[in-house]
Amino acid sequence: MAAFIIRAKMSNVFPTVLSGSTTIGPYGDAFNAYQAFGPYFIDEPASDPFFPFIQKMRELRITNGTGGSSFSPNNSLTRREIATFIVRAFFL
Repeated sequence: MAAFIIRAKMSNVFPTVLSGSTTIGPYGDAFNAYQAFGPYFIDEPASDPFFPFIQKMRELRITNGTGGSSFSPNNSLTRREIATFIVRAFFL
């Protein structure tokens, strides 16, 4: 869900991967290249491919996690949570 929201919100600023290319450059999800802060959530390792998307969701105040410094990335989302993410992301 984090990748879906961030790619939808920021695709015109940070284009998503084109034709399967995962390069860091003018194409690809390179918006985390200039990230100065460490991980916001202790249960989301930096090695996870969705780590930059979750970090960006926190930076944009779309989510504060599930409590304290936890994100609970393996939990299922409810419709209410998905709707909240969309409203916060797109200021609806």
